[in-house]
Amino acid sequence: MYRKFAEAVKVPVLANITEFGATPLFTLQELRSAGVAIALYPLSAFRAMNAAALRSTMRSAAKERRKASST
Repeated sequence: MYRKFAEAVKVPVLANITEFGATPLFTLQELRSAGVAIALYPLSAFRAMNAAALRSTMRSAAKERRKASST
């Protein structure tokens, strides 16, 4: 699908790859070989950011509980 489109439009093609979306999860090599110039994985970064924020929040909450129980 990407290859046919890239050949037809003759401009850089962007693939917006979203987990759980309609587009299959192609590897970067597969996208490159199909003529895709740019690939975005927007939800991957968002999920990583949320996981980091959750870990940070959980650590802070645990510190507060330990602090409160030691006084």
